[in-house]
Amino acid sequence: MKFLISMFIIATFSFAQENKTLSQVSKDHLIIQLEEFRDIAPADLEDSIIQINKKYDYYILTRQKECSGEFTSIEINSQGESEAVKRKLTKKEKKLCLLDLIYFRKKYQGEMFKARARALKFEQKKQLEALHKLKLDSLKKLDQLAKKIGEI
Repeated sequence: MKFLISMFIIATFSFAQENKTLSQVSKDHLIIQLEEFRDIAPADLEDSIIQINKKYDYYILTRQKECSGEFTSIEINSQGESEAVKRKLTKKEKKLCLLDLIYFRKKYQGEMFKARARALKFEQKKQLEALHKLKLDSLKKLDQLAKKIGEI
């Protein structure tokens, strides 16, 4: 029973940490992370891409809801208490919101392409080096075989 309770607490804490991390996702934060991809070693890019894609998906989903009008803000009332206020976006605001989201998605996709291309070039370079080594080893073995035959 104690084990189940401790597992439940750990799972709840992990879920809360992930939600806290996702709730702190912003457009500017994602752009900064994308710009940092230039400094990440190509071998480590795949893990970084997976992590930022989770944040990107969360941001896009949240932003789409905001653009569709599911927008709630917290305001301070005259008594100094915070209260949730639903506000309907105008058609112009929705349009601007969606256009901003589209431009961000284009930038994100462009940066992701660059990062993935760099990772692929790195992997291809490793594969070509391995192929070249295999070629040299094969030629060396054939030269040794030819030398052995020539001695007979």
